[in-house]
Amino acid sequence: MGLPKNFHKTTNLNKRVEALNNLTFYNFDYSVKLTNNTYNDIKDNNKSYDELNQILGEITDVNNKTIQCSNRISSLDLDKAEEKINEWLTRYIDMGIIEEYRINEVTIRTFKEELEHKSLNNLL
Repeated sequence: MGLPKNFHKTTNLNKRVEALNNLTFYNFDYSVKLTNNTYNDIKDNNKSYDELNQILGEITDVNNKTIQCSNRISSLDLDKAEEKINEWLTRYIDMGIIEEYRINEVTIRTFKEELEHKSLNNLL
């Protein structure tokens, strides 16, 4: 996880939390198309798609070879987050697990918004 530059310079918890507010979470919703080999391996060997959760992120829907996924990346800006997700998914194309992918939506939340979303801001 990328941390803001001034995070390690602060010793006060409130100032560290304030420094983390520069961090942004990018939730990518995307679809991938499995290769025939991956799809047949799952189908022929009675495997579950759960094993792919570790590789592809949270699986939200399965339609034969097309899978809808979601994954959250923390980064200091959208360009770096997109670079991470593209490198990561391209690696699985190179490994022969997926044929292609398409990013459908990106939801952006700051650290503070993420805490509020998860009702954790009262802990700090």
